[in-house]
Amino acid sequence: MAGNCREAMHCVSRVYYKQSKTQSIASLQKNHMRIAISLLLFSLTTLACGAQPLKYTAFTVDNGLPSNYVYRCIEDNKGFLWVATDAGIARFDGKHFQVFTTRNGLPDNEVLAVVKETNGRIWVNCFKQKPAYFDEEKNRFINAKQDTALAKIQEGTGVMYFFPLKNGGMLFTNEKGSFVYKDKKLQADSDGFFIQKYGDGSRLVYQRARTNSKTWTSAFCRIKNGKCIDSAILPNNAFGDHILEGLNDGKFYLFRTVAGKCLIYSNLESKLSDISVDSVSLPEAFSNFEFTYDSFYLLGVSGKIYLFNKNTLQREATIKGDFLVNSIYKDYKGNIWVSTIDKGLLLFKQKQFSAVEMPVGFTKTNFLSIVHKADGTLLAGNYYGEIIEARRNKIKINTIPQKVLIARQRKIIISQNKIFTFSESGVYVNYTKDLGTPAKTGIAYNDSIIIVGQSTCLRKLNTITGKLTVLTKMKRITAVTRDMTGNIYYGSTDGLYKFNYANNTTLALNKNTSLLGERVTALCVTPDNLLWVATAGSGIVVVKNDKVLLHFDESDGIINNATRSITAGGTGQVWLGTVGGISVIAYHLTANKVRYDIQNLSVNDGLTDNMINEMDYQKDTIYAATGNGISIIPANISIPKFNIPVQLTGLSINQRDTLLSPAYSLNYDQRNVQLQFAAIELSGHFKKLQYTLDKNKNWINLNENTLTIELNSGNHTVQVRAVDVNGNISDKILTLKFDIATPFWKSVWFWLVAAVTAQFIIINLINRWQKKQKEDKLAKQIAGVQTAALEQQAFTSLMNPHFMFNALNSIQHYINVQDRQSANRYLSDFASLIRKNFEAAQQSFIPMEQEMENIKIYLRLEQMRFNGRFAYEITVDENLDIEDWMIPTMILQPLLENALLHGIMPSLIDGKVSIELKELDKNLLIIITDNGIGIASSLALKEPNGHKSHGMELIKKRIAALSSFGEHAITIAMFPAFVSEKNPGNKITLFIPQELFPSWLQAKQ
Repeated sequence: MAGNCREAMHCVSRVYYKQSKTQSIASLQKNHMRIAISLLLFSLTTLACGAQPLKYTAFTVDNGLPSNYVYRCIEDNKGFLWVATDAGIARFDGKHFQVFTTRNGLPDNEVLAVVKETNGRIWVNCFKQKPAYFDEEKNRFINAKQDTALAKIQEGTGVMYFFPLKNGGMLFTNEKGSFVYKDKKLQADSDGFFIQKYGDGSRLVYQRARTNSKTWTSAFCRIKNGKCIDSAILPNNAFGDHILEGLNDGKFYLFRTVAGKCLIYSNLESKLSDISVDSVSLPEAFSNFEFTYDSFYLLGVSGKIYLFNKNTLQREATIKGDFLVNSIYKDYKGNIWVSTIDKGLLLFKQKQFSAVEMPVGFTKTNFLSIVHKADGTLLAGNYYGEIIEARRNKIKINTIPQKVLIARQRKIIISQNKIFTFSESGVYVNYTKDLGTPAKTGIAYNDSIIIVGQSTCLRKLNTITGKLTVLTKMKRITAVTRDMTGNIYYGSTDGLYKFNYANNTTLALNKNTSLLGERVTALCVTPDNLLWVATAGSGIVVVKNDKVLLHFDESDGIINNATRSITAGGTGQVWLGTVGGISVIAYHLTANKVRYDIQNLSVNDGLTDNMINEMDYQKDTIYAATGNGISIIPANISIPKFNIPVQLTGLSINQRDTLLSPAYSLNYDQRNVQLQFAAIELSGHFKKLQYTLDKNKNWINLNENTLTIELNSGNHTVQVRAVDVNGNISDKILTLKFDIATPFWKSVWFWLVAAVTAQFIIINLINRWQKKQKEDKLAKQIAGVQTAALEQQAFTSLMNPHFMFNALNSIQHYINVQDRQSANRYLSDFASLIRKNFEAAQQSFIPMEQEMENIKIYLRLEQMRFNGRFAYEITVDENLDIEDWMIPTMILQPLLENALLHGIMPSLIDGKVSIELKELDKNLLIIITDNGIGIASSLALKEPNGHKSHGMELIKKRIAALSSFGEHAITIAMFPAFVSEKNPGNKITLFIPQELFPSWLQAKQ
């Protein structure tokens, strides 16, 4: 590192000013001259005093920078690197650039400077614009249009400088004066360059005024209430010596650019008489300066950048290069970032290991092979037919005769104190003697035999005689090695083979497993006789006793599946050289089980290139032939775990950007969430992100830095963590919480209401259905009753003419016998009965009292018609109130008519009919008794003429229909009334429930 080769300071001095208090220096001019920054063009780079060009990593528009013209960069408190360009500012996490432009609040896309306030807030200075700062929650810049305090800053024609104040706030200076922004308030100071504010309200400013045409006079002045209460006069400066002011960490910097000198004033918090000053000097004039967290730099007119430690004032580095520099920045890990005009952002990393220093002007550093001689001389062959010999910082270049266009030096083997090189040009001895055949690879079998792999066969080379002998034919050899027992293993395009050197026999191992049937790119046998096989695309296969013991690939932690070389290191250590860097495998073999640990190395750790073609282990050191030089790596190197933090850098809900927060409460329709993350590791050791939802134990890999999820209603937790290139999982886990509201149709109360409503609707529908069914049933029942009634009425209507004929005959008889009183009574009762029957026929139920009156009239008429052949008696129980009872219409008359016509009239004795009304358990019981011939005799009389009584059938049918109303059925029963052979009589019991009529009314309604 450059810091290891520091140059001595040119001039460091300490001067104490002990000036007495002076009068106000109002005569000093308050406006300050500023000079614009000149960007210098220059050529060639070195750090410190080394002659070897240092390697750097360039970040350009191809990597995501908005422009290759970079002004400044700075690291914020979270580890992001902010890069100011002429096309916006980019925030870099080590892998991704997130670009902010005027769309994101910048006043202008040309960002001249970026500064960090002591509280971590990032400020930008855009071209000819007022300053702006970054709002982390809104994820955008706040400019003077949104912050009224910033709008009050007066714009000048010159450059505006930004300085963070030690006690918080920002200082902005231009030819209009000083402006202090703190707590969203702005305080202007036109008395000079503001330095600090004291507890008594006074302010310390720096003032400079031109005394004559040749000199400047300057002073510190402590001002209170518009008066200078203390001052310290500073040495005069020549008028041609352009002066720039700076403020950092409470110290005041006075840059004398032409004189190449910087004065640093400290102890500004105490009396001005106690102010101390330090200085650094350059061997040349400079034009620009900038501060980092522990250093500051000066940009010399020659193009060199001088980096000084702020505490010791020692020069840490001098940088110059084949690029046009704007500024440099030293981050918290000691890496140096160079902002250039033409090549973007350059990173000079702290190196953990070194490299073989190549001769000045030697550029053919793409090495394919490497080996050491017994005396320690390093040999390395490149793509161009050259072998370098490096020993004790001396480099010798040997060239192999090039018989073909491509002469890649694929292998170098030392045997019999001779150097054997293998390439398309042929096998050469000591760079000159051609053995007449090209070769691809080889292995020293013993001290005089080399096993040579060619594109058509396997041969052995006698290193004493130089004779080549064919061992196997018709096989393209891609790699070769030997085990501890003398067996030779070679790889081909179709897999792995084993050759018994003693018996001259070959065994194909590619039949054992498909893994051993792939193209082999490298082979190595470790001291424990394990065979390590590199395949073209499936990673590494470990073989023991010709059987696969272990297989691992990128998913298991190696840096890349495309392995080009394998080298045994110390005990239990294997080095894999791949197209993506080096994987160091530390393993332990126990009972055919291998436990291993992998750590990966790349250019991020100091490799000269990620393309590792071959490695050589010597004295606890690995020498790696890479695509751009030779890296020297300690075999016991340990790459630290990178505990990489993760930050949320963007969040959109339903494709709309929103504020950044650790917790969100969202509506039920805000379920589509897209999150953008940054894993912050500027040195490039970040590998991938993993996330888990709702603290699931299974972490899912993210291919990039964006996660899109659709969340259901409820509380959710998203956790994201980073994994470094060695598979180390960071314990700095980003946790985000989301509370998605439950839509009302999914809420518990909704479903309760819905369930109650549904239940109500279902019950209502069921009730309506049941009611309809009941209504239909009742309608059918009513229809049945009405039908039965109609049938009875129809039957009665058939009987009425006969009854009327008999009645009229009776009336005629009374008239003929001159019994006018009987005729009138009969006629009156007959008319009344006809009228009452007609009225009753219009109703289904009539009052019991009315029915009894109708019955009495009917019985009187029948008595008169039959000349008093029968007597009747109506008995009403004293507990029965017939006025309260409603009975079916004309249900008794047919029963009485049947008793008279079919029971009493055929009898030879005087008839008797009794009607008894009782209340039985609040129900009505009607008993009709006659002393006629009885049912059996009546039926016997009807059989000869085929007469069938329809009246009783109709009554029973009507009673059955009426029985469907109410809980209890209406019943009728008939049986002999007396024990007599000739006149057993008949007894009818008619039971009418109390609820019959109310049930009938309800059904009707």
